[in-house]
Amino acid sequence: MCLTDKRCDNGWSFYGGNCYFREGRKKARTSWEKAQEICESEQANLVTVNDANEQKFLSGILGKKGSWCGLNNKDDEKVFKWVSGEESKYTNWAPKQPRKSKKARCVHMQMARHQHKWVMRKCAKKARFTCEKGKFCYYTL
Repeated sequence: MCLTDKRCDNGWSFYGGNCYFREGRKKARTSWEKAQEICESEQANLVTVNDANEQKFLSGILGKKGSWCGLNNKDDEKVFKWVSGEESKYTNWAPKQPRKSKKARCVHMQMARHQHKWVMRKCAKKARFTCEKGKFCYYTL
C-alpha cells in the first residue's frame, strides 16, 4: 500500500502528493527551455496544472509574481502538451488567449487581478518558474 509522504526537499512545498519549487529570485529568471532543464536537474518538470484547486495552491505560492508552467505548443501550433507528458484538460486562460502565434509558444501564469491567468509568451523570454516533482510514497508491509 502506497501512503503519501508529506516530506519534500528543503525549499519545496507539498500539495496533493507532489512537491513544488517556486524559483522567485529576480536574477534567476530564465527562458522556458532553461527552466525545464533546471527542473529536470531536480528530477522534476515545469509544473502541470490539473485542476482549479491546484491552480489556487499555485497562486498562493506565486504571490504577485508570474511563472512558467509546463504547457506549450512548440511541436504543433494547434496542439498544447504538458512537458511532463501528463494529460490535463484543465485550463485557466486569460481573455483573448491562447492567441495564435508563430513565436509565442510557451505558457506563462501571469498575475492579473489576483489570479494567475495563462498567457502565451515567446519561449526565449526570461521569467520565473515553478517545478513539480511526482508523488512521493513509502510502503508498509
